[in-house]
Amino acid sequence: RLFMVYGDESLTTYYLTHGGMIRPILNDDVFFAYGNRKEDVVYITQKEFNFYPRNQFIFVEQPSMNRDVFQIVSGVKRFVTPMAMKRMKIKDSEVAPVNIIEFDAYPASTPIIF
Repeated sequence: RLFMVYGDESLTTYYLTHGGMIRPILNDDVFFAYGNRKEDVVYITQKEFNFYPRNQFIFVEQPSMNRDVFQIVSGVKRFVTPMAMKRMKIKDSEVAPVNIIEFDAYPASTPIIF
């Protein structure tokens, strides 16, 4: 599901994950990489937008056994070590898959190792 918020001057399009969290779509390359169409975007109110939790944790959905988790904060990705995941009590339902085009659109930052 794709939506924008009435009155949002940034014109940001958001993706509603299967887990019911929202994540901004960074650019048109990411938007179209998922096969989205502009006519599929709906508008919601700011009040409804505020209801949804933000999607902070992602992994690259690919046909490999590796499922490294990254945290998205202020538009950058940070690798989360397995020990940090345990300490932060991150649930599988809080981690959403992304394709490689979206993953590569986030610049990398320092890992979370605690």
